Amino acid sequence: MLEIDHVSVVFGGLRAVSDLSFSVAPGRIVGLIGPNGAGKTTVFNAILGVFPPTSGEVRLDGKRIDQLPTHEISRRGLSRTFQNIRLFRTMTVEDNVKVALQRHHGYSMVEAMLHLPRCLYQERAISRRTAEVLEFFGLADVAREQAGNLAYGQQKYLEIARAYANNAKYLLLDEPAAGLNDTETGALAAKVREVVARTGAGVLLIEHDMHLVMSLCEHIVAIEYGAKISEGTPQQVQSDPRVIEAYLGKQEAA
Repeated sequence: MLEIDHVSVVFGGLRAVSDLSFSVAPGRIVGLIGPNGAGKTTVFNAILGVFPPTSGEVRLDGKRIDQLPTHEISRRGLSRTFQNIRLFRTMTVEDNVKVALQRHHGYSMVEAMLHLPRCLYQERAISRRTAEVLEFFGLADVAREQAGNLAYGQQKYLEIARAYANNAKYLLLDEPAAGLNDTETGALAAKVREVVARTGAGVLLIEHDMHLVMSLCEHIVAIEYGAKISEGTPQQVQSDPRVIEAYLGKQEAA
């Protein structure tokens, strides 16, 4: 279980996240929604230790992780994507995935320079895992292409593939459908479901495409100004007057 327990994040006099609590269970897809500036990405950053909570706790499998450095949180089983794609654009597609697997390297620089057996074994294992991931995401045919030369939709897939490659317990997806057309968005939703079915990973999803959120997520948390205003099933949240008001304003909601 990934638990966010009464988390607040304060920057000077600005309370970006306020006493927020919710959880994500293994194998569940949870949506985190809210208007622009609601604090959604700040919640991700608090979970991942980029901006540690001012108060409250983040726990993974019952153990507190909010006081750990980001690389250690990643080692514990959390991976993320970004709203603005952050690939190594001049590296190949397969090398982008291999970089994500570097933490599995257990050999020294000397072993690498001398091509000793442990180094060669682990490099082969990483190559096999990279090939599996690229095949799963339909990117095997462009493995040797520079990441920056891919179509936008393929770049989105590559970023998710990179997060998926590490066998993460939880995937935090920040606006994965941004810039995609309806066909690409539908394919993305199917792939996220397949990832969950195959791995049992939990997914926390930030997304402005409400059709995608309502069709993909089993549970939704809605926030405004960093505070939770609604939580429940898609049907419960989308009919909550507080959510309607947050997106449309009082006059339209009335």
